[in-house]
Amino acid sequence: MFSMQEIGHRINALRKQQNMTQMELADKLNISFQAVSSWERGNTMPDIAKLPELSALFGVGIDELLGSNSPILRAAAENDLENFLQTHKIDVQELSDAAPVLKPAQVDVLFENIDAETDKQLESLNALAPFLSTALIDEIVEKHFSEENPMPNLLPFISSELCGKLAQKVYTHSGTKGLAKAKLLPFLPQKDLQSIAMQEFSSTGLDLIRYIAPFLDSVFLNDLARQALARDGIRAIIPIAPFLDHALLSEYIKEQYL
Repeated sequence: MFSMQEIGHRINALRKQQNMTQMELADKLNISFQAVSSWERGNTMPDIAKLPELSALFGVGIDELLGSNSPILRAAAENDLENFLQTHKIDVQELSDAAPVLKPAQVDVLFENIDAETDKQLESLNALAPFLSTALIDEIVEKHFSEENPMPNLLPFISSELCGKLAQKVYTHSGTKGLAKAKLLPFLPQKDLQSIAMQEFSSTGLDLIRYIAPFLDSVFLNDLARQALARDGIRAIIPIAPFLDHALLSEYIKEQYL
C-alpha cells in the first residue's frame, strides 16, 4: 500500500533538489500550485497521468518516485496496460496496493484479468470496490446477489438504480422483513422505499412496515399513519408508533378524547 505522506515527502525533496518552487512545478505540469502543496502535505496523490511528467522533470523512475516497485503502475502511467496484460498475470495483492493511484477504468481492466478463481475474485472485490467503476460493481452484484448472500460490503458502491431493483425483487419474494435482512435499506433511495411502503400499506396496513419504518422519511410515515388512523383507529398505528412524531399522536388523542 502506498503512503501519501511518504510520496509527498519525496516530491517535496525532489522539487527542492531541482531548486523549484511549488508554483514553478505547478506551471510545468499545468496544474495549480495548491495541487502540488496538497501532494507534498500528503493529503492527495498525483494523478496517474502526471507520474511520467514528474519522473522526467525530476530525473527519476516512477518506482523511485512512489517508493515502490510496481510493474502495474509503470504500465498504467505509460498507457501500456494492453501489452502489460499479454505478458503478466494480475496478482490480487499487487492490484490492491496500486488501486488508489489508478483510474477506475484501469482498475476495471486489471480486475477482470485477475488470475484467480471466481470465488477468490469476488473475495478480492471487497478491498477493490472503492476503486472500481460503479458499472462493473453493478454487473457483479446483480449476477451474484441473493438473500442468502446479500454482499453487504459492496452495497455502498452500487448504483441507486440497481439498489432499487434488488430491493423490489427481495420485497416481492420475502416482504419487508426479508428486505431488512438483505441490508439494502440504508442505501435505498426514498422514492423506491416509499413505493414499497405504499405497496405494503395497501396490502396489509402498517403492521409489517415496522421493519422499514426507521428508514422512511418522517413526513411520509406520518402521512401513512394519518391515513391508518382515519381508516382503522389508533390500534392501526401501534406497530410504527415509536417512529412517529409525538405531535401527531398528541393531536389525535386530543381530537378523540378531549
